[in-house]
Amino acid sequence: MPPEGKRGLNESEIEALSEWVRLGAPWTKSSKEFTPESGYDWARMRQHWSWKPVKRVAPPSVAFGAVIKNAIDRFVVAGLERGNLKQPESASATVFVRRVFLDLLGLPPSPEEWTHWVGRIDSDSDGNLDDLVVGELLDELLGREQYGERWGRHWLDVARYSDVGGWSQDNRARPKAWQYRDWVVRSFNRDMPYNEFVRNQIVGDKMGRDEAVGTGFFALGPNYSSDGGDPDSIAQAKSETLDDRVDTFSRAFLGMTVSCARCHDHKFDPIPIEDYYSIAGVFNNAGEGDRPLVDDSVVKRYHDHQRPIRELKDRIDKLRREARDGKRELDEKEKRQIEVWEEESKVLKSRAPAKFEFAHALHDRDSKDMNVALRGKLLK
Repeated sequence: MPPEGKRGLNESEIEALSEWVRLGAPWTKSSKEFTPESGYDWARMRQHWSWKPVKRVAPPSVAFGAVIKNAIDRFVVAGLERGNLKQPESASATVFVRRVFLDLLGLPPSPEEWTHWVGRIDSDSDGNLDDLVVGELLDELLGREQYGERWGRHWLDVARYSDVGGWSQDNRARPKAWQYRDWVVRSFNRDMPYNEFVRNQIVGDKMGRDEAVGTGFFALGPNYSSDGGDPDSIAQAKSETLDDRVDTFSRAFLGMTVSCARCHDHKFDPIPIEDYYSIAGVFNNAGEGDRPLVDDSVVKRYHDHQRPIRELKDRIDKLRREARDGKRELDEKEKRQIEVWEEESKVLKSRAPAKFEFAHALHDRDSKDMNVALRGKLLK
């Protein structure tokens, strides 16, 4: 996309399409809003809610008799009134306790918990709820680990998280994917501010050990591989991988997709193709790797033990390769030497410490500018 060639269009049709593009590709009832000089119709775009700046507004007035306990209730009741709907009656304590457990934890209360909280909240014969006890219940549930597990999973959907990957053309093992999952759960349970939550997932590798785990937001995505190994296939696979990063970033943090700008300027949204490749260039300069979650001394100790093991393996591989390249069998001396090296390797492995804890994360690999790819093809 777009297709190459004229595809059966005659000259007059091609000229009509060309003139339409020169006018800004209008798609409204009147083309007078568009001129070749004006470009995007900013006035019309700014009417859409997503382009309006966030601002504080006064809660609306509502009809007398509505049950209002906070400012949010006013917006809800006003919406009901616009739809000619009545405010429902307040839930009873028996319903409320079960409902709030399911909402916050995704689990029903135990019989003992249900009895305890219903008895405390249902404070009078009219069935009115005790607001102080309700607040105590909410604080107690928000402090449980299950809260982060319940609500963190919604963000994991945004992050297209999977313990095992399962992506098309991507069979890489991700044994520590759970580190990012648990990081998200901890972030919810710590009441991490949203701006910090976003920052850690984009540039956490620049901030610290625990923050770097957040970049699993990108690192756990698919890496497409080439079908045939030819330059076009390799470039296409790389382009798809970059597009996943850009699309995931924009959907999660901008509330919109910029993927269409991979091949052309957005027709209505002010996202030119240059913006797309400015973002893609960041990921083009980033690499994936194992981020240690322990002190440097622990990492050094592990690698110090692994180095002689790798050296023995290299010797064994070299000796076998020389025999294979020479189209001959290993002689008895070479076989005994390999046996000795293999025995030494077994001893070293038995004494080596287990690999340190790590997470799959992003890191800077380069700082090159990325060119705009014509028609989304990296080789053009």
